Amino acid sequence: MKGFFRYSGFFEGHTDSVYCLAQGSTGTGTFYSGAGDGQVVAWQLNRPVGRLITRFPHSVYAMQFLPEWDALLVGHNYEGLHLLDVRQHRAMAACRISASALFAIGVYGHTAFVGSQQGDMYRLSLPDLKLLSAQKLAQGPLRSIAVCAKAKLLIVGSSDDHIYALKLPDGTLCAHIQANQKGVFSVCVLDSHKSNEVCRILSGGKNGQIRLFSLRLQGQLYAFHEEETSLMTHAHLRTIYALQYAKDLHLIAAGSRDKSISFWGLRPLERQPTPPPSTGHHASVNALCWMEDKQLLLSGSDDKRILQWNWEAEQKNPTP
Repeated sequence: MKGFFRYSGFFEGHTDSVYCLAQGSTGTGTFYSGAGDGQVVAWQLNRPVGRLITRFPHSVYAMQFLPEWDALLVGHNYEGLHLLDVRQHRAMAACRISASALFAIGVYGHTAFVGSQQGDMYRLSLPDLKLLSAQKLAQGPLRSIAVCAKAKLLIVGSSDDHIYALKLPDGTLCAHIQANQKGVFSVCVLDSHKSNEVCRILSGGKNGQIRLFSLRLQGQLYAFHEEETSLMTHAHLRTIYALQYAKDLHLIAAGSRDKSISFWGLRPLERQPTPPPSTGHHASVNALCWMEDKQLLLSGSDDKRILQWNWEAEQKNPTP
C-alpha cells in the first residue's frame, strides 16, 4: 500500500526521556507511556494531557499492556516488576526479580519474560508474578524482546551483538546468531513467506544498521540465516532503539538516536518517504508504537514528548 506518514500532533507532560509506549484496549484510542521521571501515564488520542497512573522512584524502560486483566506490566528499574490496574490505579502484584535495570518485556499466554541489564532472562507467571525461572542468557544487557506466537518462539536482542531464540513457553534456548556489531538494541518479528521458515526477524543495532534474518527449522534444529536481499544496511547514523512492524501496510518503522524515524517497505524492500526533520523529535527516538486500528504511529523521545504520525494512503487518480 502506497502512502506516507504525516505529523499530526504531540503529547507532553513527562519531565524526562520517554522510553516506552504501549497500546491500550483496541478501539479505545488509549495508550501508555513510561519515562525517566518514573511516571506511568495513560493517554487518549486527541487529548494532549495525560492521566497519571503511578510514579515510581526510578526510571521505566519497559512495559506491556495485558487486555485480559486490563492491566499494565511495568519494569521499574532497580526495584522489579509491577502489574498495575489501569482503571483503579492500584498494584495487583509485584516481584523484585532484579536490582538492575529491566530493558525488555515479552508476554506469551500467561507467562511473562523480562530481560535485564545483566543479561539475565526471568520467566514469571501471570497475573500473580510468581518467578518460574531465571537464566543467564547473554554477556550483555537484553535490550529487546519480540514474540513469534505462531512459531512459539521468543526472540531476544542483546548488547553482546547476538540474537537469541527461545522456545515457548519454557524459555529453552534453541538458536542464536551474531548480528549487529556493537550490539543489538531492537528486534522485530515479521511474517514468514517461505515454506521452510518459522519466522523472519529484523534487528536494529548500535551501528545504525538494520539486518534481516530468517529462522528455519532443519529437522529438529533451529538455525538463523541472513537474508541476502537485505537493503537496509545503512539505515541510520546512530543506534536504532526501536523497530515496529505495521503488518497491514507491509511497512517497518525504525527510531534512532540520530533523532529521526525511517520507514521501509517490505514489498519490495525499499526506503519510504520520511517526514521532514522540522516536524520530528529534537533528541533520540527511544520508542515506537503502531496502533493498527487507528492507522497511526506514536514515537517517544529524549525530548520528553510523544509525537503522533497518521498514515495517509496515496489517492489513486480516477480513470477518465
